[in-house]
Amino acid sequence: MFAGCILCTVCGVSAIAAGCSDASGTVKGGESLLDSGTSTEGGATIPLCIAANARGTGHTFSDLFQDYFGNTSGAACSGSSGACHGDANATGARNSGGFVCPANDKTTCHDTMTTKGLINPGDQAAPENSLLYSTLRKTATGVGTMPKSPLCGFDATDMKRITDWIGAGALND
Repeated sequence: MFAGCILCTVCGVSAIAAGCSDASGTVKGGESLLDSGTSTEGGATIPLCIAANARGTGHTFSDLFQDYFGNTSGAACSGSSGACHGDANATGARNSGGFVCPANDKTTCHDTMTTKGLINPGDQAAPENSLLYSTLRKTATGVGTMPKSPLCGFDATDMKRITDWIGAGALND
């Protein structure tokens, strides 16, 4: 039996809205609330950051940077004007404790992801517990605050690619 689980329905789809832990402390559930190209956050429907037919399938950081974090993505961390996490002086970088992800600089993006607390060494065993995962994953309870501009969400395939990369050691590969 799971403690503290929230079961809800959104758009006629039943899903666990928050991760739940069993008696051993194992977290289960918490799958994204998604339906055909949209993600649900706080009751509002938002578009996916990357359409299923526009993304790759790889699980390396190079693949993820190209599809999600770099400048070719709707979810680019630097933001459309570079004002989010594009450099150390950007608003997003200052508000996040220094996470910087310049539009065309995969190494800096990776380095600050792994040194500014978005991914910690212990996250390899439970990637869904990483700050990166919880920051990106949109749910009906409002978890997942990024990306903000433009506001978009990641589907289960996107989140699986990200957790697979974290579980494999979050390498700059």
